[in-house]
Formats: sequence, structure tokens, C-alpha cells
Amino acid sequence: MENLSRNISRTLGVVAANWITLFGGLLALLGIYLFTVDHDWLAILVLTISFLSDSFDGLVSRYHESLRRAADLSPLTLKEESNLSWWERFNHLGITHLGRWLDPLIDKIRFIGLLWVVGHSPSWMTISLTVMAGLLTLVRPILRMLELGDGAANSFGKRKMHLEVISMALLVLTTRPLFGGENTLHLIPFINGITLLSLTGALILAVASFAAHAHNGWLAYKAKRSS
Repeated sequence: MENLSRNISRTLGVVAANWITLFGGLLALLGIYLFTVDHDWLAILVLTISFLSDSFDGLVSRYHESLRRAADLSPLTLKEESNLSWWERFNHLGITHLGRWLDPLIDKIRFIGLLWVVGHSPSWMTISLTVMAGLLTLVRPILRMLELGDGAANSFGKRKMHLEVISMALLVLTTRPLFGGENTLHLIPFINGITLLSLTGALILAVASFAAHAHNGWLAYKAKRSS
């Protein structure tokens, strides 16, 4: 697995990780659109590639950062990055604050977009998850701009993403007419219960992730005030 990751990093390392992230985002939008026009299997294929790109951009950014460390170069600080043009930031070969904002944004577009398009989840759940996605999209760059932390993903957010993937798979497989005719698997109490449990878990972890970011930011603010 380590050799595979290294080979992928070297192969895709000819481009900046941010371009891979953007490509994955465009594929996510295309996959969501394909569901709206009932090209379900093609949508699943496109979204699968989009999910893979989400892993590849991290591999590539860490690969570039390892090359920078070998050349005795440190990661870009937020101040250093803010002095670059958008084009330079986007094409930087290494970890960027722009990438740290763009990557989770694409994840949320993919999940929330599918949630609204596929449907069959309670409206209060869909709205709540959408609101939390918006808050999480805002809080991390705000913390970085205020120099109250790097706004990196916390453990709640990482676990939330796993439940989001499970929820998306359940909604697609139990509601879309993948094998012809109407798909009513979501009406089976057991399957419906698992889907709701997965969505509820994602919502709880989203709230916990936001609370953790806000708490850490408050602690950093108090430490700056006292210093």
C-alpha cells in the first residue's frame, strides 16, 4: 500500500494538488447533475472518481511537501501565502491554506448536493446538515485569518466524513432505480433506520466538530490576550 501511494504521488505530482482537488469538485458537480437526468450508473462512476481524487490530492500535497523539506524549505505560512497571487497559490507545489479550505468545501458540496438531489431523508435533517456544512466551511478559514490556529480538520470531522460516505451510498442504493423499476428499499424499516442513524451520527459529529473548532479558537484567543 505504501509503494502504491508513493507511485501515485510521483505520477500525479507533475501538477499541484489544488488542481486535483478542483478536478474532483467538478466531477462531483457533474455526478450530481447526472443523477438529476437519471443517468445513475454514469453518475456513480463519476462520483467514484471524484472520491478517489479526494485521496489523491492529499497524497500529492504531502509528496510535494516532503520534497520541500528535503530541500530545507518550510511549509508556507498564512502570511507568506497571502502575499502570493491566486494563480501562484493555486499552483504551489506543497500544502497550502487555500487547499485546506478547498478540500473540505468540495467534500461538503458532494455530500450536501447528493442529499438534496437524491432526497428521501427528512427535510429537517437535510436542512440541519446543510446549515452545519456552511458553518464548518466558514469557521476554519476564519480561525486561520485571525491566527487562532491552523483550522486543520479535527477527529470529529474525519469521522463525520466516513458517516457521510456511508449515508450517500445508502441513499443511492436504496432509492435510485438502478436495476429498473422503482426502488423502494428505503421503505424497509431496518434499512431506513440504518440510513437515519448514519445521517444522525453525521449531524452530531458536525456539531461536535464545529464546537471543537470554536472552543480551540476561544482558547487560542485567551492565550493571545494573556501573553
